[in-house]
Amino acid sequence: MGFPTVTSITDTLVNGNSTTHNVNMPAAVTVGELLLVLFALECNAADNTLTTPGGWTLLWSSTNDAAATVRGAGYAKVAVGTEGGTTVNFVSSVATSAAAQCYRIADWFGVIATGIAVGTEAVSTGTSTPNPPSLTPPWGALDTLWIATYSAGDDGETMSSPPTNYGNQQDTVTTGGVDESAEVGSARRTLNASSENPGTFTLSASEGTVAQTIAIRPHVGLPVFQRVPNRIWRGRRR
Repeated sequence: MGFPTVTSITDTLVNGNSTTHNVNMPAAVTVGELLLVLFALECNAADNTLTTPGGWTLLWSSTNDAAATVRGAGYAKVAVGTEGGTTVNFVSSVATSAAAQCYRIADWFGVIATGIAVGTEAVSTGTSTPNPPSLTPPWGALDTLWIATYSAGDDGETMSSPPTNYGNQQDTVTTGGVDESAEVGSARRTLNASSENPGTFTLSASEGTVAQTIAIRPHVGLPVFQRVPNRIWRGRRR
């Protein structure tokens, strides 16, 4: 047994107004690793949407209110080994700025549908303490990687501190945009628990936010059929 491992986090800043948001992938990837993109799209309209690129799975996507100063979203993909050093275009319906983080995660379960759990995103029209939701993954108490994240329609604020017991904070903030800029922040912890309720992030100023909690299942109990490089692994009968 072992916890999933964050190998790298790759930032992307799309400053200014564009419907093209080319998100940077890690410099190198290994077949079967998890690619997790956390996205903040600056909005000035509730109908500013994102198109899910081919090969990716949408985990959540919400605006913070009817005025929609930010759209927060998350996407996942099982790496096929060709993503290293490339970009992936997340197209928005309205030209705005955006910020993204791409997590590269090893030693995880290997299947998105049963290896990732997310909460019901917590939205706020304005707060300096975005509060990711409580989450109870279906797999029970295992060596789980927990990621707390928020997206904000940035007004120049930054992350002052992550939730208690969370470390490796990552704050990605653009400049420019229709009215403001965009910010995505995240932090993580490893904990063997059947549920988790992160505390709050602390920002330097109040802003509209979308907060989320993500659980990544460890590789223990892999499915019987698990694709690995150059072959299909099949459990042997005894």
